[in-house]
Amino acid sequence: MVNDNWKTYLQNQGAKFVDNQGSELVAAFKSLDSITSPPFIAPLMHQALLNITGPDSAKFMQGQLTCDVNAVTTGVSSLGAACTPKGRIYTSFRLIQQENCEPPSFMLRMRQNLIDSSMANLGKYIVFFKSKMTSFVDTWVGIGIHGEACDNLLTEFFGAIPTEINQVTQSERGLLIRNPGRNTRYEAWLPVAHAQALWSALAVVVSPASTYAWMLEDIRAGVAEVSLTTAETFIPQALNFQAINAVSFSKGCYTGQEIVARTQYRGKSKRFMLRAMLEKAPTLTPGTDLLDTDSQKNVATLVEAVRISTEQQEVLLVVLDELAETSDWRFTVDNQNFSGSRLELPYQIDDIK
Repeated sequence: MVNDNWKTYLQNQGAKFVDNQGSELVAAFKSLDSITSPPFIAPLMHQALLNITGPDSAKFMQGQLTCDVNAVTTGVSSLGAACTPKGRIYTSFRLIQQENCEPPSFMLRMRQNLIDSSMANLGKYIVFFKSKMTSFVDTWVGIGIHGEACDNLLTEFFGAIPTEINQVTQSERGLLIRNPGRNTRYEAWLPVAHAQALWSALAVVVSPASTYAWMLEDIRAGVAEVSLTTAETFIPQALNFQAINAVSFSKGCYTGQEIVARTQYRGKSKRFMLRAMLEKAPTLTPGTDLLDTDSQKNVATLVEAVRISTEQQEVLLVVLDELAETSDWRFTVDNQNFSGSRLELPYQIDDIK
């Protein structure tokens, strides 16, 4: 679902939409390429907000989420995940606490196409707490801002800008969060009318870009998201969530915690995430298994991919431990052979193995 007013507004700005796992993403603006160098702004069509509010909202979420909800304040957000009892992630998110709300109110920013299933999963437990959930898919929208060129404008619009990763600035217009990445990045979440005003102001300063341009920067930051085709596929360690502070190992029990903690302290995860470049590969869907061309063994699973040229895709892969010992690979998918090469992540693999 896309807010009709927001979609029409973006179309009037030259946005070209494409379906991706049931979500309508912006593939390009006018004649601009899908991938744009910074600075740029991008509509976060692949993501949406789930609101959880009520006197027991923090207590409820503390028993369901991998991150420490009590460490989240109106000025500091956290990445995190929600897991099945078997420790498999059914959604990943950024958790934000709203200002000036009584009872307390939180936003979980996650993949738009996982809102309904996340509400169904969380709904099994929220009935025991004084809390309620509401989808903001049709009322709030997101804008990604890449680069420092818009700092002065953002300061004027929100009153201040966050200076540290995961920090949040809030105003009556909406939320602004500092994201990890090679360059300065912010994500803004606002009601549609404010989003249109912000986009119009930003577009005077920087170029608009596709949703995929923002997804590419998440790949380069080593930040994975669970999507519709990878839900309940990975445990948190497989996506390196411990490396991006999306898992707390001291907060106490939550659904799936026993499996996550056992993997961390009693064993060694044999699968973790790497960033890679694929050459001459077919267009791949997250969740696709990649076979080693020689052995035909399943050695990797695609987490996310963005095509950056006709022959190249930059990707995140969950790989077997043995694959991490080399940097050049040969893969096969559906009888098509192609090559892959390992790229750097912003954190050390030795810290997560």
